[in-house]
Amino acid sequence: GNSGNSGAAGEHCVWNVDAETLGAIVVEGGSLSEAVQEVAGTVRENIKLRRGVVLESVEGSSLGVVGTYVHSKVPGAPMCGRIAGAVLLGLGGGQGEQGDVSKLEDTANKLAMHVVGSVPKYLNRASVPAADLEKERQLLMEQAGTSGKPANIVEKMVEGRLNKFYQEHCLLEQAFVMDDKKRVKDVVRELGGNVALQGFVRVTVEGG
Repeated sequence: GNSGNSGAAGEHCVWNVDAETLGAIVVEGGSLSEAVQEVAGTVRENIKLRRGVVLESVEGSSLGVVGTYVHSKVPGAPMCGRIAGAVLLGLGGGQGEQGDVSKLEDTANKLAMHVVGSVPKYLNRASVPAADLEKERQLLMEQAGTSGKPANIVEKMVEGRLNKFYQEHCLLEQAFVMDDKKRVKDVVRELGGNVALQGFVRVTVEGG
């Protein structure tokens, strides 16, 4: 399958893991490869372990909560599907209030569903690569330049459209799928000041 992922700006929260390394991981007394073979036998499908992703809390976090969502689930195997999303909520260190972990887990799962449905490319504005931003800016400049308006007005038009670009493609800027009056950053903020959305991944299974 293919995957899209993003970590917080300046941090490395998302790591791709090859199938061989992933398969050797021991879970509940057996390897992950053996667990995949068991699922394949249950659903009678040719399931292969192709790639994995690790979501790692940034340095200084006292706790990390990973939420997941699987779309197009397979009967008999609730965690198997064609599209999946995962998000990492990290809590800052120190002795401050960490909140209700069950609430964090529930919100993380809802945010993972959002990732599947809204297909974000980046975590936040700061994590947009300079090359991607410049490409978008040039495209918007060309579009706005055909308006025949003065350069200062064109620049304001471009900045406005760049804000829309951020809102469409940055996870924290997107309108939350379960309440479009809020942005994802608002949902995270409501969990408490020491909670941060540190990384996410969206994986799709395709032929080949």
